Amino acid sequence: MKVVNLLLLAGLFVSGSSVGAVDFATEIHPILKQNCLACHNSTKAKADLNLENPEMMLKGGETGPSIVPGDADASLLYTTAAHIEEPTMPPKNNDSKARNLNEKELALLKKWIDEGAKGGAVFTAAPKNWKPLTGQQPVYAVDVSPDSRFAVFGEGSQVFVYDLLMKEKVGSLIDPNLKGGVAHGDAVQSVAVNDDFEIATGGFRIVKRWARTGVSPKWFTDPLVANSTVIEHAPASKKIAVGAPDGSIRLFDPAKPCLLYTSPSPRDRG
Repeated sequence: MKVVNLLLLAGLFVSGSSVGAVDFATEIHPILKQNCLACHNSTKAKADLNLENPEMMLKGGETGPSIVPGDADASLLYTTAAHIEEPTMPPKNNDSKARNLNEKELALLKKWIDEGAKGGAVFTAAPKNWKPLTGQQPVYAVDVSPDSRFAVFGEGSQVFVYDLLMKEKVGSLIDPNLKGGVAHGDAVQSVAVNDDFEIATGGFRIVKRWARTGVSPKWFTDPLVANSTVIEHAPASKKIAVGAPDGSIRLFDPAKPCLLYTSPSPRDRG
């Protein structure tokens, strides 16, 4: 059933339309987003109708395609929005607070369809301004290095490196472009570590790659006994013990670094 609103149609012809071809992404999609997409999207599609892009409009819903490229007067998207055909859209007293399209918006919609309803999926840039995550945060992602030595995990917007052998946090990843000493502006939701200990972390539509900085090791001035192969690190005291082939034990302080103590070898004690 058609309900013709002569005053509205007259207004469309008077108002005219934009100069040049109508752009779907900048002129049509914002109108649909404000008044239609709350009920007709990929997640919530009333009447099985998705209006997020022209491809989905052509696929249509329960009543068939919502657009006929080149013919707005035969397109349900236009005729229902213009209140030419029932059921008119958006419905009265809808929960989404969608409003009727005004004359300029209807003129743009009609012109866009008559021009062939061209366009594709619309993508928006990831937001740049985030509120800081404060307080205790959940861990959504964790990965273990291929040698099973380190675990890398995201805690809120931070990323920590945990030494599974020493049983302690040994580092964190910090993006210098962000405030607060964090890795991401939002929650870290994925982590991956490769053989070279390069780390990839993912947040909302953002993936970051982290590589080792090549920190120089500290060298002990006191040489070890040849063929010293047994070594142990005490996390609590931060000391390193080295066992020599003659049975003696040498205790080092890695903070100095220097030799603190050498135990007698069994033969010396005998």
